[in-house]
Formats: sequence, C-alpha cells, structure tokens
Amino acid sequence: MSWPRWTDELKDHYLGDEASAFLVVGDIHAERWLVDGDRIDAANVLVRFLARTRPVVGVLRNGVGPGLRFPTYADEKKFDELVDAALLMSGEALALSSREPLQAMGRIWQALTTSGVDQAYMVVDIDQMVPARRRRVDPIPGAPGVFAWPQHPTLRQSNNLLVFLAPSVDAVRQELVDACWVIDLASSGEPTADELTALDHLTEDVGPSGPPPAAAAAPSAPPPSVAPVPAPVPAPASPAPPPAADGPLTWEAVVPVLEQALVASLIAHPEDHRPAKVPVMEAVALTMDALGDRGWSGLSFGLDAEDNAAVEGPGSDEFIALWRGDIALDAAAGMLLKALKGGFSQAAPPDLDETALRALSKRIAKKLA
Repeated sequence: MSWPRWTDELKDHYLGDEASAFLVVGDIHAERWLVDGDRIDAANVLVRFLARTRPVVGVLRNGVGPGLRFPTYADEKKFDELVDAALLMSGEALALSSREPLQAMGRIWQALTTSGVDQAYMVVDIDQMVPARRRRVDPIPGAPGVFAWPQHPTLRQSNNLLVFLAPSVDAVRQELVDACWVIDLASSGEPTADELTALDHLTEDVGPSGPPPAAAAAPSAPPPSVAPVPAPVPAPASPAPPPAADGPLTWEAVVPVLEQALVASLIAHPEDHRPAKVPVMEAVALTMDALGDRGWSGLSFGLDAEDNAAVEGPGSDEFIALWRGDIALDAAAGMLLKALKGGFSQAAPPDLDETALRALSKRIAKKLA
C-alpha cells in the first residue's frame, strides 16, 4: 500500500512524540488521493490510514452534512461505550448529540478521557468552529476549550491522535495553529486536483497497456496454532556498537545497531510473541545495552500465562519501567510489527518499516543522551 507523502510526516512526528494533534491545511475536500483504487479526500485518507492501528476512528464534519460519523458500526459502538463509561465515572449527566458539532466535540472529549482503547478523530472544516476573524469561541460542553486540547495531558499522555482539517492556516484562529503540528498539503510534492484530472483523461485516451494482471494467488492455509510459550526465549547476542564518535549519540548511529538487534530478535521469537511486542522490546534492550552499557544483555523475554510480555533477569524492573513510561516506544513498536510482510530468515532478513525504525532510534538516542 502506497500512502500519500503527507501521511509520513504525520506518522513521523507522532511516533517521535512531537505532537498528538495536527492541523492539515490545503485542498482538503478534493478527491485527489488514490487509495485501494478509490479517489478520496484527505479525511478519508486518514480514516483508512489510522484504522489499521486503532479500534476507534471517527470523522466530525462541520458545514454541509455536519456530525460525527464512523467507518464501521464496530467503531461507533465502541465509541459510544467509551463515552458512556466516561460519563458514568465522572458522574456527569450530559445529553450530547453526535449530530451537532459542538456537542459531538464534547462526546469526543469524553471518549478521550478513557484508557485502554486507541482512538483517532478528524475534525473537518475546523475553521467553521474557530474562524480566524471571530473573537468569541463557543464553549464545548463537558470539555476544555479546543485550543487547550493539543497540549492537554489527556491527549499527550495517551496513544490517541487528533487531526484538524482546514483550507488554510489563515482561516483558523492563531491559537489553534500555534498549538498543533501543521501539515501543508500544498508542499507535499503530490499532484494537484487539476493535474490528476489531466492524468485521468490521458489514461482514458490511451487505455490500459501491458500484460493482463496475474490471477490472484490462492489463499494460503492458515498457520497452525502455536501454544503460548510461558518460558522466555534466550536473548540473541548483543549487536556490535558503532565506532566511537565525538559528541553526543545521534539517532543515525543507533539505526544499524537497532536493525541488527531487531532482525535477530524477530527470527528468534515465534510469531505469537509479536502481539505483545516482545521481539521489539528485546531488540531495544539489546541496543541500549550495546550503546549505553545498561546491563540488559542478559535479560530474557517471553510471554506470561496471560500472553502478556514477560521480562526476566537483572535489570528487568528498570527496563519494564522505561518501556511503560514511553508511549512513543510502544506505538513505534506496534507500527513496525504491523508492517512486517512474509517469512524471513537470517539469510533473507525482514524488510523493516523505515519510519518506525527511525522513531525507535530517536527514542533510544534520547533515552541514552
């Protein structure tokens, strides 16, 4: 799957723990991006992009056909459950409608106050909610003002993500622009809507060429079930550190060491260790030990009786505390594992997702600084 270039910018800064809220500006309504054979607009690109890693993805539209909608009934049902749980815990009696944008924002905030379910929301035409030239900002029922959302601990200390979309930065109140990471669609280097129309006409005139598409391969048989492995897997050999360099450790120097550790750990661990991110946890520990002498090369990683990650050995408590205290590490690990394709071996190593590898390397360099 080839995603628009601007989604990489969003992914990089989110996984780098630089932002949890983004402002996407430009021709947001043009159906100019080709995803799964469909021409779709920016909000729908984000829906498909983020639904790969999040059980709840919603789109709140202002203007024509306003309201909060979800790509599947499962997303909507889970969202309603989160809102109900938040209201029950807070003791508030708020009757909020998903069809009215401000009230829908209140429902989104209630869902964001919960934990355990990763969420992402797109707010389209946010300029109609906080237009640049209007001084008064309508309050959101049951929630802080929208300008506080991007840096609020409720959002920053979670795996949740928020994307506002507007035609330009000039259309939105400056307070929101300053609080968000801004992504300009016009500078993404991708064809404009007019250019895409011209390309479509050219394709229609010329017609398809080349050999017919190959027949779809028959689905392979599902892999046999693997029994949980309660005993930790012995750690692979520690990767060799790079040659000593003057100055602080850079993330670029971390990449080859981490890559070597990831390949070794992914090969050593069975596939049923991946949902708990065990191979990546082990690779991070080995890399930090190789570069920072943390004493973690003797740790062993596996699953406990409930299929959660289990770490044993001297320094295990310290490592677990570090991992649990860094949301970006966990998120980057999940993205790297989800991007893995096919089988691999030492002779044919896995193709690691560059963005996730870069994000992990940056977090390691920061921890070792």
